[in-house]
Amino acid sequence: MRQAAMVRADVAALLFLGAFFGFQFIVTPYLQELRGWSSLQTALALLVMGCDAVLAPTLTPRLVSRYGNSRVVVGGFVLAILAYGLFLPVSADWSYAAMFPSLIIAGTAFALAYGPLTIAATESVAREEQGLAGGLLYTFTQFGSAVGISAVTAVYGIAAAGTDGSPGAVLDAYRTALLTGGHGGAGDLDRRRRPARFQACRTPIGPACRCARGPRRALPGTATPARGQPLDPACGGAARRPAA
Repeated sequence: MRQAAMVRADVAALLFLGAFFGFQFIVTPYLQELRGWSSLQTALALLVMGCDAVLAPTLTPRLVSRYGNSRVVVGGFVLAILAYGLFLPVSADWSYAAMFPSLIIAGTAFALAYGPLTIAATESVAREEQGLAGGLLYTFTQFGSAVGISAVTAVYGIAAAGTDGSPGAVLDAYRTALLTGGHGGAGDLDRRRRPARFQACRTPIGPACRCARGPRRALPGTATPARGQPLDPACGGAARRPAA
């Protein structure tokens, strides 16, 4: 079960990163080749997607603490699909104000999904295996990025081949490629939730206590340890209940 949860998180990260970077890759030639924007103008236009650098350490931890990893990840995936959907009607004369909602929603989606996916991929394994789990996660994310960019590039090339090269035909090819990236916005998510205010139990479960997703509770007929006191030795005795 633990390995299954890790694999689900890894696969979800692969799909999400593939869609995210595929979206950015398609938006870039749209702005530069079709619209004739300079590299600087394109960079400034996409700068808003960097909002995740602000939201990830401020908003995301609060949401995870309140709603759990799974719900926040699902929210990120939904926002990503919404961002791609809003960009699909793109035209050759769209103003930046028309593009802005898609770009900022995509950046917000990354902030909500990526951090909780990292937690989900590593929290379900033993402490001594978390380095391996982290390395596996980053392998999946890098592979997903490469596959996502390759997929949208291939789809765009196939869709644009044989056309007259008119702006309308190029836009249709861009939309087809965006649909490919949007399909990566849905993945199998880890539905389990572990509140952040309680430490994960990494010790064997003994007959006198259990490891729960919530306050540590004693089984019937046993005493519940006070806050800050060691757990029953049957659970290893090493983990402590966090202070209030």
